Amino acid sequence: MSSAKIIESGKCGDNVNYELTGDGVLTIFGEGEMYNYSDWFECSPFGRKNQQIKKVVVEEKITSIGSYAFFECSSLTEVIISDEVTKIGAASFKDCTSLMSIVIPDSVVEIKSSAFCNCLSLVSVSLPVSLTEIECSLFSGCKSLISIVVPNKVKWISTEAFLGCSALKEVKMPNSLFGIGYSSFQDCISLVSVTIPNSVKIIEKRAFAGCISLFEILTSKGLTEIGDYAFWKCSLLTSIKLPNTIYNLGNYIFGGCVELKSIISFNVNPVQIEKLGVNFEKCILQVPRGSKKEYENHKTWRKFKKIEKNTCNYIKIVI
Repeated sequence: MSSAKIIESGKCGDNVNYELTGDGVLTIFGEGEMYNYSDWFECSPFGRKNQQIKKVVVEEKITSIGSYAFFECSSLTEVIISDEVTKIGAASFKDCTSLMSIVIPDSVVEIKSSAFCNCLSLVSVSLPVSLTEIECSLFSGCKSLISIVVPNKVKWISTEAFLGCSALKEVKMPNSLFGIGYSSFQDCISLVSVTIPNSVKIIEKRAFAGCISLFEILTSKGLTEIGDYAFWKCSLLTSIKLPNTIYNLGNYIFGGCVELKSIISFNVNPVQIEKLGVNFEKCILQVPRGSKKEYENHKTWRKFKKIEKNTCNYIKIVI
């Protein structure tokens, strides 16, 4: 604990206490779980002094960080979490606008939604190896976050997980990943290239919408679904390869992709779709050998001015 004068102390769990010292150090100590709170209607007991908190130390024997515990601690720059914490609650560090980095110990198995939402200065974060889901809005609005490594056990990146992370340039996804959720990377305007592992089956609506710098996606051979507007206004994309495992394509998935020059489909039978959102005059459709007639007879795919036989091998997929 800090040697500075204690200016406030109290209880924040059945067997958990806190002390805030004059130098801005908030120490959480005791044993067990912190209480869960909400925003200003039911804030933490130290929440009224949140502007004074510069450092948080969660000591050993504490097993969880409560929801909204450090909400709007806008002067917070340093967080130390013991390796006995297993859960970080919803919105626990939301709007901590001065926090630049955080190391989350591998003991943590669950980080709830919006835990780091709108941490505007957050540049780097180390996620625990036991995490199985990137929950909703977890890093939404973290405008300084440059890169993220998704842990190897994560199966799902949830709704708006990285929405509006405008500095995000690099995302590394694991082979355990099954799905990429609604608007999960929407408006990540600095994202240039993404490699999607073969384990991924679903890319949901607007997953990469508004990623205006994105020109390359190396995607899954086992992909089955792409949702509406998934790549809306990815204006630098030039070529798209669709694996033969796809059976569901949403509407306007490539709407606003103004540089799109070719779609290469590996499906012998055309996937049902109403509106692709592409420029049929400018974009060329390439289809498997022997299936050109099926595409020419389909009410949507036949709109392409030019349909050619596909001679590519499905080795490296560029979307």
